[in-house]
Amino acid sequence: LTIEETAALERARTHGATSVFFRRFQESGRASIPQAYIFDNTHDGWTQEALTKLQWELWNSHEVPLCFIFQSDRIDILSCWTKPDFFDPKTGQKTYTPNEAIMLAADVQDELERFSGDALENGSFWDNPKNANLADRSKAAHDSLVRAIVELDDELREKRILPEALRRKVLVICLMLKYLEDRGVLDAADFHKFSPGATQLFQVLGSAKSFVSLLEAQCRRFNGDVFRLSAAEKQMLRERDAELGRFASVLDGMTSNRQMHLWKLYSFEHLPVEVISYIYQRFVQGAVGAIYTPPFLVDFLLSEAMPYAQISAKFRVLDPACGSGVFLVGAFKRLVNLWRFNRGWRRPGETVLKRRLKELIHQVNGVDAD
Repeated sequence: LTIEETAALERARTHGATSVFFRRFQESGRASIPQAYIFDNTHDGWTQEALTKLQWELWNSHEVPLCFIFQSDRIDILSCWTKPDFFDPKTGQKTYTPNEAIMLAADVQDELERFSGDALENGSFWDNPKNANLADRSKAAHDSLVRAIVELDDELREKRILPEALRRKVLVICLMLKYLEDRGVLDAADFHKFSPGATQLFQVLGSAKSFVSLLEAQCRRFNGDVFRLSAAEKQMLRERDAELGRFASVLDGMTSNRQMHLWKLYSFEHLPVEVISYIYQRFVQGAVGAIYTPPFLVDFLLSEAMPYAQISAKFRVLDPACGSGVFLVGAFKRLVNLWRFNRGWRRPGETVLKRRLKELIHQVNGVDAD
């Protein structure tokens, strides 16, 4: 396996996949592209609840377009790049719902040919009109989340909650805090420290004093200023304490089913941080013409510009219009993969990653007008 393929297999294993199907481009030398994760459930080891959680995670991670789950009597096909059929917006409940299923007791030759490895390998699978429902990026997790945040911002504006610039800044800061909460970086102990009795982020939002204190603590904890509010913004929040409480109610879904569904549908634990950074760039920095670059496109361009075989101590990366830095993050991930490859795919600890990042500071650079 190549380094790219091994890295993809490592990601697939974290979900419990047994294999990965790659599309290879050996003649052109282009990097392989994962087409599907394969799961073996022929002995019914996965419960319905576990399968529901798996489908939810895979849809949010957006790592691969298809998943094949081999059951004892059928093959379930999950699409990770289309609308979430497993989610009921009326009840907010998730239920394992394959996009397609091949029943092995029936005459399945046509279906097996439709999903053949040859069709995936040569790309004709995606040209087949029968498969059009299995890929619709506008309804996939990343693009639909951006749309959901726009709708949430519109709803807050209609309710006249906070001035626009401050409202958008607080909204995106809350998304980043939610990301940290779902990843286990922030927990009940952190929230209780600033709001007695609070165990979740949204409970801290009920008080401007508690919320500002939480943000000040994150400013000290993390480098950069994404959690920083100006003195004027802090004062404005304190003066509009009641409005912040209404903001928290909408955000937590207490006054809007749409938002309740938002938090149930999206898993910030599995969404890549690049999605959050793009939303920050678009809403807080107001970047004109900013376009979300999906991870698969980042991987493709980096494979072309930064092939593993050419990476050396003299290798330099410059992104002269880096925006929120998705290519810089991708470049760093590739350098970490190379580090792991040279050490039997051992996982580096936090200390090693920080030291490696400092060593690479002159090797990977980004510039932007904003």
